[in-house]
Amino acid sequence: FDPGDEIFDGRFRIDPQQLDDVAQALRAANFNVTRVTAEELRAENSFNATQFDVLVMRGDSVPRDAISNVKNFASAGGVLIALAAQRPFLIAMERRGKKWDYSPAQPNFAWETQDVMQTLGMRYIYAPGLHDAGVRHTPTAIFKKYLPAAREVLGKQPSFWVVPEDGGEFYPLMRSRRGDGADVSPQIFIARKGNARAVVSAQDLWVKGGKGWDLSTQTVVALARIAADLHSGTLKLTPADRVQIPRDLSPPLPLSTREVRGEVNPENAKPVVRWGKFNGSGNELPAAKSGQTTLPRSMK
Repeated sequence: FDPGDEIFDGRFRIDPQQLDDVAQALRAANFNVTRVTAEELRAENSFNATQFDVLVMRGDSVPRDAISNVKNFASAGGVLIALAAQRPFLIAMERRGKKWDYSPAQPNFAWETQDVMQTLGMRYIYAPGLHDAGVRHTPTAIFKKYLPAAREVLGKQPSFWVVPEDGGEFYPLMRSRRGDGADVSPQIFIARKGNARAVVSAQDLWVKGGKGWDLSTQTVVALARIAADLHSGTLKLTPADRVQIPRDLSPPLPLSTREVRGEVNPENAKPVVRWGKFNGSGNELPAAKSGQTTLPRSMK
């Protein structure tokens, strides 16, 4: 996608330079890259699944007047790639003068659209208690095949609550789990519903780099190869690759969100009584019952 030079900083951000860098990286990896303008994207005679295999976009936004054609492209077997998209394709945008803006700008949230997400079998749900919950992010066998250097990343990473719905399926590439082991929205994943498929990365860390991840260019190329192999049928997805994420998953219990990080006993001190492992996590503590004022027998 070639959005031009117009940038809007708000709930979404267009980054033309990043898309230029992505195009350059894919060309260097021997992909045949064509930049598609917003005008071309909305016209089926200039953009369709016969002429193109994969569409790469950035962020949470999609031009409103291209939504129908993007859905047609995905339904016809074309594969979407959404880079740094915590809520893929959720925000409809349009040019207003020389910049991109919400579509429509008023009233608030009128620009929110689930149309493309529904085609892909996923849904964004506003659930702050479930945001940013993943603390262990692990490359799956599929991802390691395309990016052997991929490694586990520990610690919270930004994410919103995006879940499979209405026949949709999620196949994680970087599987994300809470401190209590529950699966949450993956940081990088394949979404599939019927013929429609998308490869999604939730934030800039994976595709622009940052602390703890120096594989951004390799990641972009790996995601493109995954998308190309999905399109050609070379990459076969199996039920064993899928992860179940219930849309009504309960928020984690207090003190259970942290990952175990090793002992944190104070130096030169002898404990008189102990109620946990003092390892940075509260997952080993039994949940107290409502109204309980004494320790469970197992903890005495």
